[in-house]
Amino acid sequence: MRKRVLWFRKFILTAIGLLIDQLQSKFVRWFLFPLICFKYGMLAGFLFLLVATSLIGYFLLRAYFNEQRVLKDEALFILLTRLLSRFNRFFVLIFMSTQLSPVVLTAYFDSSKRLNWKPVTIFLVSLVIGMLYTLLVVLLLKKKFPWLSTYL
Repeated sequence: MRKRVLWFRKFILTAIGLLIDQLQSKFVRWFLFPLICFKYGMLAGFLFLLVATSLIGYFLLRAYFNEQRVLKDEALFILLTRLLSRFNRFFVLIFMSTQLSPVVLTAYFDSSKRLNWKPVTIFLVSLVIGMLYTLLVVLLLKKKFPWLSTYL
């Protein structure tokens, strides 16, 4: 019974953590970042994205690893690991970096042991890939829809 309660607690905490992480990640990447880029320029937007994502990621990772010490059970990402185990780990790293936050990616690769890198390295690589992807999308939006900068 205790194991089921721990598993349920872990599942709920993971679901809430992933939801909060995705909401803040999408808000920062796809709302605040383009807004700052259009108002203050790309350099200011890039610096904002770097600082905001790093700070939020740092605190979320600390909370995740502290919770992992408390709840020692099977890995959180078993289903994701099974689903992505057929693909090359570097392809998975690049694809997930464009869609998920560095926190989720670090937790996934740390729990699945698919990369022999330190969590800090995984976090930084996924942060850079995600930022470059976001920057590319915003640059394409700015080029395709120049009228956006007049309204933001």
